[in-house]
Amino acid sequence: MIGSPPRRDEPREPARGGPARPIGDVVPSALRGMGLPSRAQTRRVFDAWARVADPSWRDLAAPISLRQGTLLVGVSSAPLRDELARFRAAALLAALRAALPDDRLIAVRFVAASEGPR
Repeated sequence: MIGSPPRRDEPREPARGGPARPIGDVVPSALRGMGLPSRAQTRRVFDAWARVADPSWRDLAAPISLRQGTLLVGVSSAPLRDELARFRAAALLAALRAALPDDRLIAVRFVAASEGPR
């Protein structure tokens, strides 16, 4: 009969996705699959930023987020944001990559400090 439960002697459709797993085991890999870094990776990148940022403007530019290998940095003034984006981005990215050779960093993006992650 259509729509009736299978009889005991009929094979059942296998469960999708395998056996149930604790959510704590599933979430980290799902987040990585979405391009979101672990807290440990984010902390490593933010700490490296503090080491490579120039002391003359370090307090005016701070990391906001890390997503899909792009470090988003909030900058408190438009002229400094322009300077960092035009003249220092490549050197900062190279310094971060040298400090974190095992982490995937593809870009540094500078935004107004009030913009935050998008």
